[in-house]
Amino acid sequence: PGFGLLPVSEAMVSGAGIAEPVSTGTLVAAGSEVWWVGPNQDGHRVLRAGGAILGLQSGHIDVDGVMDAVAWTDSIVFLLRGRVGGGMAWAGGVTTKDFAVGGAAIGELNGDNLPDLEIAWAAVDGVSMLDVWNGDGLLSFTPAEPRSLPRVPISISIGDQTGEGRNQITVLNDDASWARFIGGTELKYMPIGPSTPEEIAIVTNSTVDSRGDLNNDGAEEM
Repeated sequence: PGFGLLPVSEAMVSGAGIAEPVSTGTLVAAGSEVWWVGPNQDGHRVLRAGGAILGLQSGHIDVDGVMDAVAWTDSIVFLLRGRVGGGMAWAGGVTTKDFAVGGAAIGELNGDNLPDLEIAWAAVDGVSMLDVWNGDGLLSFTPAEPRSLPRVPISISIGDQTGEGRNQITVLNDDASWARFIGGTELKYMPIGPSTPEEIAIVTNSTVDSRGDLNNDGAEEM
């Protein structure tokens, strides 16, 4: 009551696992589908994937002022573009036969104030990879030099965790350690640590997320 959101189907509600806010309402992941629910409008499906939705994150992938989103299964990252009148439109997808998706995020990394795309690729056998795509704000991206990851990634986050004044990438690994990267020279990202402090117990099915500076100390909490 008070939010103007209308009830949606029982099938969607019973399987809902992740919710993310967008400019026009809320995105909800349920099973292999993503639904949009907006004020005083009927909720409707905006994505049906070929496998279970493992992650969902809202943000900007272009500069039209309407929030967008990324969703991913174990094999593909979907880009969803927000619509002014509500709902989401298809914007693209990223996949590879050589890796599984360990996590994805959208956030500005290279100081140009334009949104970038970040994907952690998990290798079943071999070396896992961090993939960064620098965006131009118009849904076109330039790939940066990939970086190898020491462990299998299970989640990824963007934020200024160290108070540098610019965002870093934090990758959570399957052994509860993490790796962190920051932009260096053009289209290159360098590791800056750290290993996880021993006094923090992180279970292996965790996720890592950054939503801003909660205690006003100049660095974003995680």
